[in-house]
Amino acid sequence: EDRLFLEKRELVKQIKTHLQQNLNAPQILDGEKVLKTIELEQGILVEQASDVYSFSHLTLQEYLTARYIVENDLYEEIVKNHLTETRWQEVFLLISGLLRGKINQLFKADHLLLAIEKESQEYAETPKLYKLLVWVDQATCELKETVKLCAKRSIIIFDRFNKSIELTKKTNDIEANIYNNYIDNTPQFYEPFLKKLDKLGQEYLGIDVLYQENYGGFAYVEQIPKEATVKYINKLTNSITKSLLGQSEFDKISNFYKQVILEFYRQNPISFFDWRESDWIIFQNYLYVNELILNCKKAAQTISPSVWEEIEDRMLRVL
Repeated sequence: EDRLFLEKRELVKQIKTHLQQNLNAPQILDGEKVLKTIELEQGILVEQASDVYSFSHLTLQEYLTARYIVENDLYEEIVKNHLTETRWQEVFLLISGLLRGKINQLFKADHLLLAIEKESQEYAETPKLYKLLVWVDQATCELKETVKLCAKRSIIIFDRFNKSIELTKKTNDIEANIYNNYIDNTPQFYEPFLKKLDKLGQEYLGIDVLYQENYGGFAYVEQIPKEATVKYINKLTNSITKSLLGQSEFDKISNFYKQVILEFYRQNPISFFDWRESDWIIFQNYLYVNELILNCKKAAQTISPSVWEEIEDRMLRVL
């Protein structure tokens, strides 16, 4: 079960059942004394409140959870129920490392990655994200470097999102200055500020502002996503891009692509303006799942090269 805390009576019952079934312990065994011994001598379980216990180290609980899932072939069920829950991330990585053997000619770890990928494609088929990923696939034609297509798609997402972040910050800085200049409780739209906004619009043609701050008590509606969401999505795109490229390759081409694909943005703009909170959550979950695929692949002991090649080919695009 997905719980951090366990009631004493449940633990005592589980201890007695385990000892009787596996060690032929007598039924009169005092489960409470065994629990107390585990707590005092082993330090595995600790009493956090009256009759409420938890594992002393979350990593141990995660490892035991992963072992149970692997031994009972429950990993596809876990993908369905807990894929985008960040507290389960370490469990997924441990499962990847623990999986051994084959099912229908494929390694079990292959099945895990394919199950995760299948869920990611369900996100990709939602209308707003589908449109974005089609646009991303078109934009990859602007990148001539001999890197994998999935890396090119990641570069486009990373760069396009970063440009919106840059524009958002610069726009909010200028507007903060505008709303800090009042006469009779009215903001003064001084020409220098307006010129700066106009210049930004020209520099970032084809790019839109992601969110706007509330200044001076005015009813200036903040758009989705919130700043925290923006930062998290930016972190995910950064992580995925560097995982696919490697740090040295990322550094080598980063300055080049910033100039090359800017013209594509201008001629083929795509906007986040009509995205709502649910769209941003889908985008965030989609990126998180793709990052998880990459991390699970690193953690896995056995992955079929052909399966991984196919997964990379489909990564960050619609089928």
